[in-house]
Amino acid sequence: MLSAEFPVRIQGQGWELALARPPTRVLPANAAWVDTLSLLVGPERVVALPAEAFGYSRLGREAGGWSALQALTSFEGESILALAPDLVLVHEWQNAETVAGLRRAGVPVLSVAVPQSWGEITATLELLGIALGVPARAQSLLAQLEARRVQLRERARPFAALRALSYTNLGAGGWTSGAATTGQILLELAGLHNAAAEAGLVGDVGVDQERVLSLAPDLFVVGRPDRSERSPPSAEFLLAEPALSALAAIRARRIVALPPELFTSASPELLNGAEQIVATLEELELDALTGR
Repeated sequence: MLSAEFPVRIQGQGWELALARPPTRVLPANAAWVDTLSLLVGPERVVALPAEAFGYSRLGREAGGWSALQALTSFEGESILALAPDLVLVHEWQNAETVAGLRRAGVPVLSVAVPQSWGEITATLELLGIALGVPARAQSLLAQLEARRVQLRERARPFAALRALSYTNLGAGGWTSGAATTGQILLELAGLHNAAAEAGLVGDVGVDQERVLSLAPDLFVVGRPDRSERSPPSAEFLLAEPALSALAAIRARRIVALPPELFTSASPELLNGAEQIVATLEELELDALTGR
């Protein structure tokens, strides 16, 4: 159990983060960190935001004073050092050379893996609360999230037998999320079976028409297009393919579309996405979903 008293020391694989005092110039380096950070502190403690913050994080809905912050257009050492941050938040998929350079320059960097479970998401929220010196705020949020998760589990019981498939196609082929992905977390929170994971798929993997037909989910979950996408959204690809018209989910247009900040998130926003999925299912006729 980490101490919430400063100085704070956090150890990772091959690195240690030491904070003498609560940071006041924090740089979240991706949208998932923006989600978590903005739950805990206000923009006055943040030095800049990644350029995608308002398209792929909760700030797209709750901009407030955050929109006045400088936008970081690339994860590059020189640009980051010019901001003089006292804490940089990254995920392990981000450029390792840049991260190493920041640490050599004495910049504290907190790095976590992309979550593979809801527990990892809540653990990151708790960890960041300690690093920022707001552990009570983090614990309050965790209690709220757990209450929502339990309530959603009860609401989702009527749909527990349904098999869902997350699907993305922006013109270069279809993709789905199998086991060990944030897409899996999203479907689990909504009380649904992940058809891809049950078929043995792991990670984010390509799926052609034949694979989609063989998986035959009861419903699809897709992301709505953001402003940068010029291709038709994923739902249109599903509905436009003649071969897929044999699927009951396509015939009944059982396609749940989520905004990108909920569909692709690696943050507590996944619970919001799951709530929207269940709300959509509640609006549909249960007989049409269960086959009864």
